[in-house]
Amino acid sequence: LTSLDCAMLSIVKSFAKFVFFTTVGGGIGYFFWETAGKNIDFGDPKFNVWIHWFVVVSFALSCGLIQMVRSVILMTLVTILNVHGQAFVQCALMALVADSPGQNLMMNFHQATDSLLCNIDVAKNVTRAKMDLLFKPSENILDDLLQGAKAAAKVSQDLPLMVQDLEAELGRDPNSGTDREHEAYEKDVNEWESAYLMKKGELPTKIEAMFEHRVSERKLRELSYRKEALRNFIRRATHACEDIINSAIRECKLWSLEHYNKCWAENWLNPFCKIYQGDELCNMLNMINYRGEQCESNNSGISEYANTYGAQLAAAEDYTEKLSDDFKLNIQFKVDLPLRRPDLVTVQQMAAIIKQSVSGIVSFVKYFSILMKAVSFFLALTTLRVNLSWFQSYMKDVTHSNCYLTKFWLDIEKRRKEENRKHLMPLRPFEQGRINNLLSPKPTPEERKHLVRGISTLFHMFWSIFSLIIIDDQFYHLLDMVKDYSGIEVNQTGRHDIIITLEGTGEVARMIGSVIEDLNQTVKLDQVINNEHCVVQPTKIDYESVKKIWLLYALLCFQLTAGVYLVRLRLLITNLMYPEREKVRAVWLYNDMLRNRAMHFRKRKVEINKMAMNDEFPKPTSSVWSDVFVCIYCGEKGKYDFSTCDKHNQNIDHCKHCWEEELAERCIACLLQRENIVGKDGRIKEEYRALSVAEASTNTERN
Repeated sequence: LTSLDCAMLSIVKSFAKFVFFTTVGGGIGYFFWETAGKNIDFGDPKFNVWIHWFVVVSFALSCGLIQMVRSVILMTLVTILNVHGQAFVQCALMALVADSPGQNLMMNFHQATDSLLCNIDVAKNVTRAKMDLLFKPSENILDDLLQGAKAAAKVSQDLPLMVQDLEAELGRDPNSGTDREHEAYEKDVNEWESAYLMKKGELPTKIEAMFEHRVSERKLRELSYRKEALRNFIRRATHACEDIINSAIRECKLWSLEHYNKCWAENWLNPFCKIYQGDELCNMLNMINYRGEQCESNNSGISEYANTYGAQLAAAEDYTEKLSDDFKLNIQFKVDLPLRRPDLVTVQQMAAIIKQSVSGIVSFVKYFSILMKAVSFFLALTTLRVNLSWFQSYMKDVTHSNCYLTKFWLDIEKRRKEENRKHLMPLRPFEQGRINNLLSPKPTPEERKHLVRGISTLFHMFWSIFSLIIIDDQFYHLLDMVKDYSGIEVNQTGRHDIIITLEGTGEVARMIGSVIEDLNQTVKLDQVINNEHCVVQPTKIDYESVKKIWLLYALLCFQLTAGVYLVRLRLLITNLMYPEREKVRAVWLYNDMLRNRAMHFRKRKVEINKMAMNDEFPKPTSSVWSDVFVCIYCGEKGKYDFSTCDKHNQNIDHCKHCWEEELAERCIACLLQRENIVGKDGRIKEEYRALSVAEASTNTERN
């Protein structure tokens, strides 16, 4: 091929590579948007579509043009399908479970609740019709009787007023001078009080207004107390006069004492304060003599007035009894009451309460699903950031995740083995914990931990999802069976007669009879009630959604079991994209392993030298009961291909690789038992550094 042909071939390869990775990037971008960003709303449908295609095109062009972005996006795709994507898939699985069986179960429960409430309402309508047949006639009669009772109550309320008016008319004495005497007393006392207040500086107009207010208040009190006073007049007639005089004297005494204390407090040298002291002021009114002359004599005419009042009151009571005796009401009402009408919350209120609570649960499930999808979106972004950080560490730090045997490492091992130089395969036990074969199916300790945790998570998630789907399906079949056998139809017929007879010739009987007319009633019932509108219509679970759930669960099973190996694909991707970087990392790892193995063998030589000098070796693991050998040099365990030296107090075992490659078929304890192999400079002596060259055939084969 000419140089032009090579250039054209390179251009074609580059273009094909660009098209391939652009297509892959577009597919990854579309997958990312459909699974993580589809439920994000930017407020405008057109803007949402524009953002959608912007994300897809950005992924496509970035993968096609930029190698670093291509590597990070491919690693992100692998990670989403792997350990770092487990949370993403779990969130998507939880969102789908909440969307399909969860919401379907809530909706079926909602419909079952509505159907139950509707049937309760139908039952209440049946009961209500029966109750109306039982109670409606009696309620009508009781309403009419209540109107008559109100009229009778008004008459009975007016009778005491009529009696009181009669009492007042009988008790009025036009020739009595009591009122005139009271007015004269009041006038005198007002003059004394006016003079006293004017001395204190009060204005005459204010004093006159005070007197007028006092008179009006007294008249109001007389009017308000008149009825009660007349009712108790007979009972208190014998001591009312004395009670009035005693009260007046007591008030006078208290008034004098109060003004005396007040005058004394203002000026204790004032000689006029003596006026209020003692009984002079109250005795001056001659009230004590008035009590003896008027109340304790027959001058008041109380007894005569009381006799007249009692006779008139007895006549009024006789009239009332006669009025009542002429009234008689006979009600014939016979009905059987099998039920009591409960006073409960209405069905509409119950339905509103339950619908409100169920709607809250449905809304919670709906928004929880949206939240899980939003969390999935942010988890995808987090995974992208984690892989970018991992890629940057891979490019900068040669030790980052450099613990796998890659293809170039194996090529180095093969070449050194062909050149008969120091090589590392097979790995020694002290190296197997650090180094792992990239293509080996055996999981590493870290991968084994993820595998155990993943299987436990799968077990719990399986029972949770399976239980929810089974409960939803069984609840649907239960409601479907209820729908087939819950239809009812009630035919109600009935009749209720009531007859009321009113007897009496008195005023009250005639008055009530004029109020309640046409009391004889007949109520009939003939209706058909069914619950066809209450039959529940359950919603069957969408088996397409169930299929998607189990597909996601299968993907999660792959991630948590075989998917733990896919974490190694990050190294394969970066090694594929950056082969030169892979060579640098493989060379460093190979040299580091050679260095660590040499350091380990030097350390073991010093330790074995100390044990051989003292002839003190650990007890061998091989015995009659156990045929397992442990190499004293590298720690390899096994049952076959071991060489044993019995020249020491304990048998010394050597594995095949150490015996043939490292020790040239010689016992290391025999080689290192003559002297201390560490020189004065702290380093191993030259003759003990390389033991792979045979000097003598002093080996002992295994029996």
